[in-house]
Amino acid sequence: MHPASTATPVSCPGPGPGDSSARKPAPDQRFWSRRVMASGLLTAMAIMLGCLVPQDFVFSDDPPPFKNNPVKIVLPVEPDRTTLTLNNGVGGGTACAQDFTISATDPDLNDTITVQWFVDYDQNLNPRYFREFLLANAGSPVRGPNTLHMDLNSPGNPLTQQATHVLEALVADGQLINREPQLKSDDPDAGPNPSYVDRYVWVVKTEPGDCQLP
Repeated sequence: MHPASTATPVSCPGPGPGDSSARKPAPDQRFWSRRVMASGLLTAMAIMLGCLVPQDFVFSDDPPPFKNNPVKIVLPVEPDRTTLTLNNGVGGGTACAQDFTISATDPDLNDTITVQWFVDYDQNLNPRYFREFLLANAGSPVRGPNTLHMDLNSPGNPLTQQATHVLEALVADGQLINREPQLKSDDPDAGPNPSYVDRYVWVVKTEPGDCQLP
């Protein structure tokens, strides 16, 4: 007769935290996990950017709006003195005839340049211009010349009356209303695009007698 076995069954414990024999995830499983995480981060960033940047914004290929350049009277004018004396022939002799000539310059070659001549302008009593002309455009910045011929022998010439007169030339590169230049355009993005006016003034003293001009 054999003695009964006294061995006690022993269970093997699982691998501990420091046990190098612990089971690790396979390399392909770790790579797949990282790919999923990276993809999730990129998706979240794309959604955030989509919320911050307007999706319907369109960049314009149009050039910046054109800005008008001012027109200027070319100096010297003719006559090149601001005060002169003319005789109207009253009491004997011959009345004077005088030419007043101006030119202008404008770098904007497509602008229409006009000159309005005023004699003794008064906003209430004499608001209208005496003559208006279009300055010739030969495709260069210089426009004109334009000449106003004032013959004091002509009936109705405003310089014939004995007095001190003010003769003005207003040169404009746009519309004038009551001698004030008007906007060429008013763009919501670029703002107002003005037109310009330049002015020259002669003081003419009309006296009786024979003309003393050479």
